[in-house]
Amino acid sequence: MIRCLKCFNIFDEEYEVCPHCGYIVGALPEIAYHIYPGTILNDRYVIGTTLGHGGFGITYNAWDQQLNIHVAVKEYFPSGLVNRIPGTSEVLLLSGEKQKQYYDGLKQFMNEAKQTVQFAGHPNIVHIYDYFEKNNTAYIIMEYLDGISLKELLKQWGGKLDTQQTSDICISICDALTEIHKNGVLHRDINPSNIFICLNGQTKLIDFGSARISDSEDERTRSVIITPGYAPPEQYRAKSRQDSRTDIYALCAVLYRCVTGVKPVESLDRTVDDTLESPIVLNEEVEDWLDMIIMRGMALNQELRFKSAEELKTAILEHRKVQYPEERIKQLKKFRLIAFVSAIVLLLGAGGGIGAWFYHNRTKSIAGIRAEAELTVWISDKEGSLNAFNEIYEDFKETEGAEKITLDIVQVKESEYEEKLSGVMGTDECPDIFFTEFAGENYDGLADISIIYDSIDLSAYSYLDEYSKTKNASKMLPLGYDVASVFVNKSKSGFNDDDRLTEFTVETQDISGLTAGAVPSFAYIAEKNAGFDVSDSAISDFVSQDAELLLAGASEYKNIQNECAKSTGESLAKTVAGNYYAVPVTLNGKGCGVYTDMLSVSASSKENEYNAAILFIVYLLSDQGQDILHIQNNSSLPLNKTAAERFVEYNSMISYIGSSYEGLDMR
Repeated sequence: MIRCLKCFNIFDEEYEVCPHCGYIVGALPEIAYHIYPGTILNDRYVIGTTLGHGGFGITYNAWDQQLNIHVAVKEYFPSGLVNRIPGTSEVLLLSGEKQKQYYDGLKQFMNEAKQTVQFAGHPNIVHIYDYFEKNNTAYIIMEYLDGISLKELLKQWGGKLDTQQTSDICISICDALTEIHKNGVLHRDINPSNIFICLNGQTKLIDFGSARISDSEDERTRSVIITPGYAPPEQYRAKSRQDSRTDIYALCAVLYRCVTGVKPVESLDRTVDDTLESPIVLNEEVEDWLDMIIMRGMALNQELRFKSAEELKTAILEHRKVQYPEERIKQLKKFRLIAFVSAIVLLLGAGGGIGAWFYHNRTKSIAGIRAEAELTVWISDKEGSLNAFNEIYEDFKETEGAEKITLDIVQVKESEYEEKLSGVMGTDECPDIFFTEFAGENYDGLADISIIYDSIDLSAYSYLDEYSKTKNASKMLPLGYDVASVFVNKSKSGFNDDDRLTEFTVETQDISGLTAGAVPSFAYIAEKNAGFDVSDSAISDFVSQDAELLLAGASEYKNIQNECAKSTGESLAKTVAGNYYAVPVTLNGKGCGVYTDMLSVSASSKENEYNAAILFIVYLLSDQGQDILHIQNNSSLPLNKTAAERFVEYNSMISYIGSSYEGLDMR
């Protein structure tokens, strides 16, 4: 009697074909470099037929002679880095850099085994029995799963599953995630290929090759693991805050795929233009409670997602109608606005040690807010400005005591701004709030706004304490800042990933004409010829890869990203990963920064309007106002540190600004 090397049933050796599965005795593997059936590993495991193979490994049927059970053996065999003589087991390594890549991957492969083996007793996690290094490579011995991956199941079922099937899968994976998260591990690659549906009805989470320990220091230094459509935005950055909510996003993206039949839009693309349609829009049979749960779990902001897999499971079991992300945002904003204004009222009302005059004026400013006040605000015609200020006003007027403040938001062409403002400055027609950066050098008629610096915690802002001591601070206040940066075309610049720039140092690299005073002027650089021009043709040459470098403010990166995506015809995520990156410009050993969005109040404004204007500007500096201005509408970089942390979290291409909050030479 012999054992079949495919199904591992016993049959009479006189037969050349297994009567149970049709395996032909002595058949060689279809791919020559796969281990031949019948090979014995580690004096214990009999290798059978190949179950599957991918870019990093080969999985075989196998028989454990010690436990007498059918198992699966996963061999580390990264394509392009190794080879093997047919009929042998030894893996042959390539030389040079590829050998280094091989050993880096081998370490990761062994990490998968170490991460998974501790969960061997959980019914919804693939069991790991053993792992070892042999034949110049490594092997993981795991339970043999008889069934089908969710990816293949979706294909067989026409691309979609019903609500009950989807819910059952979610509950099982939630149980698996609860177990691994409890032990401080993140899976980081939940997608339909890594969810397995067994014939006995069990659902298993498999492939822990991307798993990482979720602890304090390591959280900021993880490698970038991406499965497009399922990876949340924080996974597009090597240095990012990843926690249980990272896996929650991926699992809800799987649910989205199950009920709609459509792979979700890549999260990085969503951070620029969120075109993700609600599941119920794509499939009217999706129940509203499930639609709400999926969309909340796929919120771009980690804080808006379910906090744990257990919370997600409970919502599924109870068919709970949770808030959509946008509704949750409004609620959180309302709570924060009430707390924010209450804090300002307490601060402005305290007046201790400041003097009777200051105390009196601060108290009156609160009275002004609670009275009727009509404010006129002039903004530029920059794209997104009107939407930003309208949204800010909608939030601001919900603040207790501010409901009677009216904002008349007037959009003025940048080319006409200075002339129009000069014509009304000092008169009753002058707007109460306006952007001084478009007003030229005419500072006459500007009200003293020094009270703002005493009304906020300056330590909560980057560079604002420093700015408050400058001569112009009493007349104009910045809402943001920018950092001089060089955008690099990887294919043109000669700086590949192994020799990647970390900064562009002006003293040692030829950018003729660049000086501290020139920042924030934008320079177009091609073939070492520099000029200060950010024309459409300059950006066009850069994104079409006719130019090596583009010097620009970091805040321009989304515009450049979008143009690159249009040029390549690829998704934003692929464009970011494949074509270019950005680094800060350093001058005299420091980064180059500039204050932006300079705002002033008219000295002609009446008392109520002046007081209301002050509090509105303070709101513009709050994390809510900064979030709308800079994160949602791409104005510049947030001065508010809380908003800046979120900005860096989502804007991976300019993550270097996160380490430069206090390290810029500001102009």
